[in-house]
Amino acid sequence: METNREIFREFFNKVESKGDIKLIDDIFSSNVIIHSPFPGLPPGAEGLKQGISLLRNAFPDFSVVEEDMICENDKIVARCLVSGTHKNDFLGIPPSGKSFKTTEIMIVRFENGQIVELWSVVDEISQRKQLGWF
Repeated sequence: METNREIFREFFNKVESKGDIKLIDDIFSSNVIIHSPFPGLPPGAEGLKQGISLLRNAFPDFSVVEEDMICENDKIVARCLVSGTHKNDFLGIPPSGKSFKTTEIMIVRFENGQIVELWSVVDEISQRKQLGWF
């Protein structure tokens, strides 16, 4: 289980916060089920790569910091602090130059040392208010 915890932390620290997209192939099954995908992206690891790239492009300082993590059997739940500054277009929304800081809950399920399912819930209302989107 500690290995799963370390793999999940690698996703936060290297993929999401640093943009090392190539690690997705090591961390995630190619057929990973993303339960909260960005609209219009392909399924699986390819869609995840494109989604992270969209985020990192729009919010170049995008960061995910673990605040709590619970591991049980093949699942991990993490409560994270998510932040970034809207510097480029995001899903048709022009850059605001504003920053946000909000929470995200992620749940992942592992099989054979890889993540095979990902659920993610972000406090989008708080995020959008801080970015001036409404």
